[in-house]
Amino acid sequence: MVFFKCKYTTFLCPILIFSSLASAGALQNFETTRLKSTAGAGVGSILMDESTVLNPAPLAFFNLSAFYIQKASATHTFANDDMQSTSAPEKSEQLGIIASDGRGKVAGSVSFNKIDIDSQEHKRMAASVAYRASDTSAIGIAYKMNEAATKDASAVDYLTKKYSTISIGITNVFENGFSLGLLADDPQEKGPNGGRGTIGLQYVYKNFVTLMTDIGSKYKADTFSENLFYRIGAQFSLFKDLYLRIGTNYDHGLATKSQGIGLSWIQPRLMLDFALQNVTFMYDESLHQKNSKEKESSLSLSYRF
Repeated sequence: MVFFKCKYTTFLCPILIFSSLASAGALQNFETTRLKSTAGAGVGSILMDESTVLNPAPLAFFNLSAFYIQKASATHTFANDDMQSTSAPEKSEQLGIIASDGRGKVAGSVSFNKIDIDSQEHKRMAASVAYRASDTSAIGIAYKMNEAATKDASAVDYLTKKYSTISIGITNVFENGFSLGLLADDPQEKGPNGGRGTIGLQYVYKNFVTLMTDIGSKYKADTFSENLFYRIGAQFSLFKDLYLRIGTNYDHGLATKSQGIGLSWIQPRLMLDFALQNVTFMYDESLHQKNSKEKESSLSLSYRF
């Protein structure tokens, strides 16, 4: 283990750094470009590339394969109580690669993502499987291996925190344009923000507008409202192959709120997505979190075959 030079004691430094990595790991969850545009909403949606990211179950409804690659960049600045910037931006770069195959009785997906921040590095490898229980319902499970490492210049070597989590999802599609998703994220509470349950609902109206809403909390929490979060998103068909997406969310448990917007160009085999997202982190002593803001842009390409 690496010890930093502290003014008072070298014993507390690893504890403080691990606490920082834990809270940062919770805030640096990987999202696809589509999810960024809807501020994370989509547990009830029928999505393919998001199988290892959000709800793994909908992958079972696809009878094709896909390869997905994503690049994103962000600037993070600390702020005062009025959310005015008080520091120079901290920059981060993100890479995401996903390969999925739905052509079989059991569908599967694997992914790798990496987030390089000025002071930290986050990596995650994940795999998911999904099974279609009936014509209208599916169940899936995802396994995620996470690693967060400090890159502080005062350290002799990286200080790394590793943990693995699972997610279990269920999706049901109805004939009237509705679909429902249920997600249990890290029920074993191995990660920094485990034990969260989400109910997601999607409604598609005449292939013109799609409405998405997610609501959830820590299901083991003593007080539901203290960890309540919600996400609301919408997709509009602008032209035959061009779509606009918007979204907003508020997460009381993580003390964050965000807004997203994006465009998607969809062809029979190719899908190109672009998104902008603004995230506000509010002060929370228990999360070792200060007031800060993040602006992020993301571009992705998905090829279906």
